[in-house]
Amino acid sequence: MSKMRLKLFPKIFILTCSLMLALVAVMHFIFYSHFYYSNIDNQEKLLQRQAGLIAQTFEGFDEDLLKQAVEAFSRNNTIKALVRDPKEQKDAELATEFNFAGQSKSNYVFIVDRTIHTAAGKELLLQVMSTEDVDMAARDKSFSFLPYTLIACVLFALITSYIYAKIVTSPIYRSMQVTKRMEELDKSAYLPENGQDEIADLNRQINSVYRKLLTTISDLEQRNQEMLTLEKMKVNFLRSTSHELKTPLAGLKVMLENMLYDVGRYKDHKKYLQLSIAVVDRLHAMIRGILVISKLAELKPPTEKLELAPLLQELVKEHEVLVQEKQLDLQIDVGDTCIYLPEIACRQVLANLISNAVKYTLAQGKIRIYIAAGCLCVFNTCQPLSQEDIRDAFALLPQKLSEHSTGLGLYLIRNILQTYKIKYQFAEVEGGMCFSLQLKPEERDISSEKAV
Repeated sequence: MSKMRLKLFPKIFILTCSLMLALVAVMHFIFYSHFYYSNIDNQEKLLQRQAGLIAQTFEGFDEDLLKQAVEAFSRNNTIKALVRDPKEQKDAELATEFNFAGQSKSNYVFIVDRTIHTAAGKELLLQVMSTEDVDMAARDKSFSFLPYTLIACVLFALITSYIYAKIVTSPIYRSMQVTKRMEELDKSAYLPENGQDEIADLNRQINSVYRKLLTTISDLEQRNQEMLTLEKMKVNFLRSTSHELKTPLAGLKVMLENMLYDVGRYKDHKKYLQLSIAVVDRLHAMIRGILVISKLAELKPPTEKLELAPLLQELVKEHEVLVQEKQLDLQIDVGDTCIYLPEIACRQVLANLISNAVKYTLAQGKIRIYIAAGCLCVFNTCQPLSQEDIRDAFALLPQKLSEHSTGLGLYLIRNILQTYKIKYQFAEVEGGMCFSLQLKPEERDISSEKAV
């Protein structure tokens, strides 16, 4: 059989009420003890005053007349008096003599001695005695107001315990309601943090943990969405490229077979071997693009800034022969500017941008790589592209391809920059085209820059 489990509110109420009722009982016991001992003290003081009055009244009486007067006084009053010689020891017999013994176990006998002189000048001892049931007197005095104080104290204990339990448990119940919303991942759920007590500290810790949890969940969801997007992109890419790879492979196979059997014009092996090598080079470039796309999901967030100047100088050297052959004016002016991208991703983006700029710049044209308005800009003099051509250039395997292009460069650039939330723009400017990208992944517009 399971035990009944009390909730926090009734537990605090019962405990507080029990403590307050125990305090009430202790206070009433203290009142009773006070009444008991104060009654003894009052009776003793009263008897001393009365003994003084009796001694003063009977002072100077004849000895026989004095004894008769004292005896008559004792018969007619609750206070008893006795006159005797001071040398006699009868204190123990006084209570028995006046029948004080046996009345009650809580009877308290008070005896006050006073010296008195007779008419003959003889010194006698006047003993005045009274008895009081101090226990009964204390009970009577306590019971005269006990019902009222007891009822008032019990009501006070109940009301105070209820209010105290309500004050203590209300923040906890409110926190429980909010934490239930937190279980359902309600983003608006928030515990009040006002105050400096332990509950406020606990609420602050719960809010901190919940915010971190929501951030983690959001990051995981975002990362999962990015993974799904990248996976979908890779699937689409592989489907498209697998189809595109078939055409040059089939053409290559036909050329090689015709050269093998010396069919017609294919007897000129040198010419068609050069064409075959060009096809192989294009296939190689497309396969490299496939490998880069497959690694996009593995790109990690940037952990530090990357300096642009050394990387750009290194990448430009790879195209030095073509630059000299076309007599291009290539200038780099980036100073010590840094970009917030992992090196592998940055290298892929810049390599494609520089490669495109060198390929498509007209002979004796200009290429400028510079910083403007927080953006890295790559400008080259060329035949401007229309908006339709620009959209097509970012597509996977665009319709208009040059003989030296795989159609993957801008597609890779777009996906890498979107992965890292870096805004970019490829637009026509005076004298050619300019590609600009933000140095930091901030949400702000990029305007096309005019080449100098």
